[in-house]
Amino acid sequence: CQNSHFYKVPFKDALTLVKTRSVFLKMGYAYVREEQLYEIAKSSFHEHLNKSLEVVARALPNIREDERIAPLLDEFEKAAHVRETHYNVDSSREAVNPKHLDQLARTSFPPCMRSLHLKLKETHHLKHMARLQYGLFLKGIGVSLEDAIEFWKTEFSKKMDSQIFEKGGYLYSIRHNYGKEGKGVSYNPYSCAKIITDPVLPTMEHGCPFRHYDNESLAKVLQASGVAPSPINDLLELVKRQHYQVACRKYFELTHPGSNPENITHPNIFFDESRKYYKERPAV
Repeated sequence: CQNSHFYKVPFKDALTLVKTRSVFLKMGYAYVREEQLYEIAKSSFHEHLNKSLEVVARALPNIREDERIAPLLDEFEKAAHVRETHYNVDSSREAVNPKHLDQLARTSFPPCMRSLHLKLKETHHLKHMARLQYGLFLKGIGVSLEDAIEFWKTEFSKKMDSQIFEKGGYLYSIRHNYGKEGKGVSYNPYSCAKIITDPVLPTMEHGCPFRHYDNESLAKVLQASGVAPSPINDLLELVKRQHYQVACRKYFELTHPGSNPENITHPNIFFDESRKYYKERPAV
């Protein structure tokens, strides 16, 4: 260490190094080697980035309504470090009755949708962005507009008056997803790329568990899905390397033994492949 140059910085600016006991502390200051300055710069960048993302996340719903900016956001999603796949809703597909959603969530939902379903059942409410993410997924798997309205109304009415549901924008939002309000556009389910790249605050419920959960929370989700401890560590390693979609495909493989999940790049494709898997293996 004789040839090392040290820099005196406030200890709060070097918390990542303090946590690993990599610096000398004295009277509120950390003495940092020159080669460790990268860690401080990285932490500072992440802090400023997170604050900026919080601002963007609050404004995003309104920003997406601007026809000038929405195409730019779509282009950003296409350029993201994830495989983008669009999923067009097939109106002729077999309908899914909401009474089967509890069972389907256990067997065939990807973690992002399973988590939202469980949250809805637990709290009888989801915030706006979570309702969009889950509602469009349900539309994609075959839940009709009429069944969707009844499903959401039944859950929300356990916590609020049905009149609030009908007049507070909840009913309008569901009909809007199906192209029955607003501009009459029938929206498609969110892709993995959109779910992964959209900003998510800690207080929000939507997003991708592999991208937005901390390791402890993600491990609990995976364990509750029946994944053994050793594979969980493998999945966490993929997450550490930011291979979120690879981790999700590995999860599919673990929960569907003998499957080939390479083409799964969308939550609704995950569901479709799972249903196909169980139809081909009725004894599973």
